[in-house]
Amino acid sequence: MVDAEYIYREDLDGFRLEGEVALTFDKPTPWRISTSGRLAVLTTAQVSSLVDRVSPEGRFTPQVTWSTTRALAELGCAEYRDADGVVRPNDGDDGVRGPQNAAFRTALGEAVAVLAASRERQA
Repeated sequence: MVDAEYIYREDLDGFRLEGEVALTFDKPTPWRISTSGRLAVLTTAQVSSLVDRVSPEGRFTPQVTWSTTRALAELGCAEYRDADGVVRPNDGDDGVRGPQNAAFRTALGEAVAVLAASRERQA
C-alpha cells in the first residue's frame, strides 16, 4: 500500500516519508490515506457520483442514492447540510418526514473526483 501510494506517513516535521523509510520510522506518527487510496476503495457508482452527479454548488443530484451518499459521507467525501448550510451528521430522515438535509461533495470528495477524472482522461 505504501509502494502504491495509497497510504503514507509523515515525519515529526510533517514531511512525507517514502517507501522503506515510512515502514521503518520509529516515531509515533499516524498513517494517512492518500487521495489515491480513497479513490481505490470507491465503487464505480461512488466515483460516478463524485465526478458526474454534482451541481456547480457541490450538491449531489437526485440520481445519487442515499446508500451511495451515506458511504461517501463515511469516507469524508460527502457531508450533509441543512437549509442554512450548517453541516449535519446525517440526512435528518426520522422515518416519517424523509430527508431534511442535502448531501454535498466535500473538498476531499472534490480532490478524489479530480483525480478520477484525470485518470480517465489518461486512459
